[in-house]
Amino acid sequence: MHRPASADLAIIEELLNPEFNFSTTIITPFKKELNKNILKARKASNKHDIISHYIFEFWDLQNFFKEFEEILFEGIISHSTPEVKAFTHINKSGIVKELNKVETYAVQCHELFKLIFREIQLCCIKFKIDLSAICEELKACADNVDYSIFPALKKPTTKDKPTSGTKAEKNFDNLLIKNKAAFIMNMLEEMSITVNGKSQLGPRKKGALRGIVEALKEKNILPQLSINCLCALVADKIGLELKSKLDFSETSNAFRKKAIRYIAEHCKA
Repeated sequence: MHRPASADLAIIEELLNPEFNFSTTIITPFKKELNKNILKARKASNKHDIISHYIFEFWDLQNFFKEFEEILFEGIISHSTPEVKAFTHINKSGIVKELNKVETYAVQCHELFKLIFREIQLCCIKFKIDLSAICEELKACADNVDYSIFPALKKPTTKDKPTSGTKAEKNFDNLLIKNKAAFIMNMLEEMSITVNGKSQLGPRKKGALRGIVEALKEKNILPQLSINCLCALVADKIGLELKSKLDFSETSNAFRKKAIRYIAEHCKA
């Protein structure tokens, strides 16, 4: 990996400043700009082109993320010192590493990319834009689309099919290192999703699981499988019967936010 230039280092320092807020500085303005541009476009083809433009512009970041694959997509990333945006990474072998500034910058950029891409997906739902066609056209998005928010893009594979209770429970345990699995189960208890490891969710509250799974996936605590697959694995682990997939809802979105806060406060190295 090349050493960042002085200009790049200045950008890194700005992004890692504890007072730099993703939501107010980037996400909210981006959301407003995106929605404003879509509203101005009267034709469906123009709306399609606007979404294509944003995805194309952000897609170059994928090459940057590949340089940090082991950190971004394997193991656990957690705040070691949240007030100064310091992170630690635990790999599959349980080895703990303090991330340097460039690695921390990559983590922050990846989180920002996922938040932006989520806004693009939600915009497509709101304005009935065919994101599936755009993804196919650009040959992009497959690993970044949240298929549970945008089910039309779901491409079932053998590994994503829900399994029986016994097999799914075994896969949940085998997919995760012990401290990661223990963190998830403890989190479910403290968020009143389970009692003694067993689900307490009624039919109207099942969406809470989807929100928590979303957050765990975003923070790389759960592996990068589809949300439907991960929900099935966790549901079987805690004895929650799922007769159908868990769709995006107000309940799931509320619990996603609660779970993000919980992870920030409790996921320590």
